Amino acid sequence: MKQLIVLFGCVFLAVGGCQETGRNKNGVEVFIEGGSRKAVFPEIMVGTWEAYAGNDNKWGIKFEADGSIKKITHALAGPVDITAGGVDMDIEKAHFIYVMGPCEAMYIPETNMIKVRIIVDSFIISTPTGETDLKMEDYFNGPVSEDGKTWIAYWREYCWPKDDKPPDPNGDYVRLTFSKVKDVQVMKEDSTQ
Repeated sequence: MKQLIVLFGCVFLAVGGCQETGRNKNGVEVFIEGGSRKAVFPEIMVGTWEAYAGNDNKWGIKFEADGSIKKITHALAGPVDITAGGVDMDIEKAHFIYVMGPCEAMYIPETNMIKVRIIVDSFIISTPTGETDLKMEDYFNGPVSEDGKTWIAYWREYCWPKDDKPPDPNGDYVRLTFSKVKDVQVMKEDSTQ
């Protein structure tokens, strides 16, 4: 019996476990929940989604067809091309450098949930009085609507001095309603889209 189970496992891995992911009529296969299974990233989520997080702070997340994230509008940093590595900007008398870490999306088909993690490895603020180096993580978790027009996401943001221990990950969250927009809006300063 053990040999039969081992043989079945080997056949499963040879046939299905190492295939390239590829596009089908419903979207693109992506690994979900720690890479233990494959699922189809919903095609309805492909494109740019925006939400306002109070005042004029706007989030924008552009999902590629394979579920990856290459461009965002960060509520603090503004438009960010993830592949370029970050943002360097001046506002009034302060200089800001955002060094981006990974941006990851995960889809859970059983609950129609989209989870997103955005990491800022280093967030340096330079002012005439000194320099501060912080680390920041943003998490979004919520279902996409059946019609694909809204994504209700619960957002948690953590920011702490880079050399300190991260804060408790079970902090308060903010409920954001993302809406799908034309791609040119997420990176309004980027004319290459």
